[in-house]
Amino acid sequence: MRFFLGASLVLAFALWWLQLMQAQVQAKDQIEANVRALTRVHGVVADARRALSEGDAALWRANAKALQAIAGDLEGLRSATILVRAGQDAMRLVGAPRDELLSKTLHKDLDEFVTVVRRQNALTAEELNGLWRSLRGLALASLAFAGATLALLILVDRRQSALQVLYGKLERAVADSASARGAAEHANATKVRFLANLSHELRTPLTSVIGMLDLALASNLDFTQRQQLETADRSARSLLLLINDILDFSRLEAGRLRFEIGRFAVRSTVDEAAGGMAAAAHARGLDLRVQIAPDVAASWRGNGQRVRQVLTNLLSNAIKFTERGSVTVRAKMDRDHLLLSVIDTGAGMATEDVPRLFEPFTQLDDSMTRRQGGAGLGLSICRELVEYMGGTIEVRSAHGQGTTLTVYLPAVGIGDNSGQVDRAPPPPPPLRWRRVWLDLPPGECTACVEATLKSWGIEVRTRTQGPSLDAELALRELRPDLLAMAQPWVAVAQLSHTDAAMRAHELGANWLLFRPIRDDDLRALVAGMAAEISRAPANAATPYGGIMTPPPDRGPQILVVEDDTVAAAVVSAMLRKLGCTSDLVGDGAAAVVATTARRYDLVLMDCQLPEMDGLAATRAIREREQATGHHVQVVALSASGSQHDLAEFAAHGFDDYLEKPTTMDQLAAMLVKHGLKVSRRRRQTTTTLPSA
Repeated sequence: MRFFLGASLVLAFALWWLQLMQAQVQAKDQIEANVRALTRVHGVVADARRALSEGDAALWRANAKALQAIAGDLEGLRSATILVRAGQDAMRLVGAPRDELLSKTLHKDLDEFVTVVRRQNALTAEELNGLWRSLRGLALASLAFAGATLALLILVDRRQSALQVLYGKLERAVADSASARGAAEHANATKVRFLANLSHELRTPLTSVIGMLDLALASNLDFTQRQQLETADRSARSLLLLINDILDFSRLEAGRLRFEIGRFAVRSTVDEAAGGMAAAAHARGLDLRVQIAPDVAASWRGNGQRVRQVLTNLLSNAIKFTERGSVTVRAKMDRDHLLLSVIDTGAGMATEDVPRLFEPFTQLDDSMTRRQGGAGLGLSICRELVEYMGGTIEVRSAHGQGTTLTVYLPAVGIGDNSGQVDRAPPPPPPLRWRRVWLDLPPGECTACVEATLKSWGIEVRTRTQGPSLDAELALRELRPDLLAMAQPWVAVAQLSHTDAAMRAHELGANWLLFRPIRDDDLRALVAGMAAEISRAPANAATPYGGIMTPPPDRGPQILVVEDDTVAAAVVSAMLRKLGCTSDLVGDGAAAVVATTARRYDLVLMDCQLPEMDGLAATRAIREREQATGHHVQVVALSASGSQHDLAEFAAHGFDDYLEKPTTMDQLAAMLVKHGLKVSRRRRQTTTTLPSA
């Protein structure tokens, strides 16, 4: 019996020993595998942050493969399933490398993986502890095996210590990862704040520089003076674009560039972008064309300011890298998308260079970069802005065949702006003229004007068809051999035609338009709402792409609140050029007193003022208005235009926002937007040549 009992104890001891050794080996292998997996996952986390920051699709693909390989090593475990799901998230990020939502989903999966691994290690340790307790009880029950039990206890303790060391390494690795992530986020936030403050400090003097140059170029200058001032003006505006690009890029990199996605007017947005780049195209001898299909929707989903920024950047690059020929802006519909294309006749690029086009700080042609300038940020920012609005940018180019960049904006909204957008084109204007003769050179732009007029129900004849005897109105190209005609007609001139107004007046034209013809101007013309040349002096200056308008009978009364005397003088001079009268005060308290003593049509309020700032002053004005019932339009003047700042302006009672530095065209557009009549003038391009 003793032998049987002893043999049973020995057998039981041996079985427990074997089971413990096997479990310990398995636990060690599992924990070491988990530690190796965690180390590799931390590497993937670091690469994921870099892939999100750089928008590198190849790095996302490598991360996905790494996660799949780690999951393969952990096959059969729950943690492997989580890594498979994370790998699928990374593969989706290959198609959208800057998608912050997918990136957050990936990090959430990786955090879950770490939690599961820690739980697995804890359970393994607990199982080993349970086996140890059983073995210790068996050893205490049999004194004959005390020595063997003691040896086993020592061995188990050593293995447990090794497991605790591994577990401690795991805890430190997780803590280091969290600390590194926090440090990176803090560094990004600090950089954004620094660049925002730097941007404000740079924009304030630029307001005075660009404003004074704008005023000087609107005066009578000789050839040398105009050449020097135009060079300074181009340099100042290039500096402003560079400042804007750097600030936008820093916000995009930190994931803090946010803007409202609503509806914007397609035609006016395209016309404004083209109008802003017309002078640059003219300076390089390029023909700037605008083609908007008649069936293009009146409004579309997106942000008008950002769409205009994208088009301006694309036009700027097209003009910069096109030596001769034309640059065309085209808008058309394609099923569920609005297509905005910028087409140039430049040198083009090789197919293998196209993927590099949207990389930050990258220029494909270094020699052109040295001549034209630029930091290589514009197109990178364009892609981020378009993707934020749910769209994409497509590039088609070949050597010697020019380049076409097309922005696709979907009809279906994203996020809080989901749903379909109304795709109906704007209604036709009331028609004064029902038959029109287009005496314009054949081409795509003339065909676009013809299609637009026909879509409004107007009978159109072109130059090749000849004039009709019963034509009511004619649009005629202003050329040297043009003769006067008896019927009402419109002179259509290029922006480079320096004496277009004088020539059109001499020939008896009723109206004058500049190419490319704006949609609003064409509507006003056929509706009979355009002011005729005969109502204004023959040598009156004309706004770009606009119809000549007489000066207002009474100028709007504007209050300028600005503590910088130079900037205040510039804004006041611009207002005088626009036919407005203005009063100037230097702080918010004086602005409140001024608006109490006198009724102004509009207040231009700087936000950073001594004593009482612009926000507090506007709030005080609104509180006083509750008693008087009179509402004055208050427009914020600030160098910072972030979504947070715009929301703060609206909360304090501002009606609108004007970004510094401000040009005369932007100031005029703001006044017109709020129902005020201004005497806008096109920058003088007629120069007095030096005498021989």
